[in-house]
Amino acid sequence: MKKIIFNFALVVAALTFVACGDKTAKTEGQEAAAGEQTEETAKAAEQVEVKTEDRAWYTVDVPTTWEAKQYASEMIVKKDGAELNFKEEAKGDIAKWIENVTKDAETPLDDITTGDITWKVFKNVKSFKTVYVAQVKDGVVRVGSSLEDANDADVLAVLSGVKGK
Repeated sequence: MKKIIFNFALVVAALTFVACGDKTAKTEGQEAAAGEQTEETAKAAEQVEVKTEDRAWYTVDVPTTWEAKQYASEMIVKKDGAELNFKEEAKGDIAKWIENVTKDAETPLDDITTGDITWKVFKNVKSFKTVYVAQVKDGVVRVGSSLEDANDADVLAVLSGVKGK
């Protein structure tokens, strides 16, 4: 549980750093305020509880602010109108998945790494605004998102919870 919270805190901290950019000319007051904000962000991340959803050869630690429903061929995770659709293929060929997704994608986006998993990211693939594809152990996981922002903090928190068994 501590590892999950720590991983989520790292994602939040990284997103905070990216959002703030490099501002080297800070005053002491600004530095103190930034330090307090970082502590508040870390405390908020520590308070996030997760529920582990078990899939065939991987698990997803889903923050309890999301609702997960499992089906035989997919898992749907929802929060405030946002929806993530998990599909997988055991012993799948990631190159084949990426080839198929690329055919339908409007554009590829920058890769995102969560823990030891690197997600290939694509914009506007069929009915999804964003699609993430990754090799997880011996299989492939595809997550279709209803959100356009590929770096949405809530989505990254869910993706950070994906772990191979």
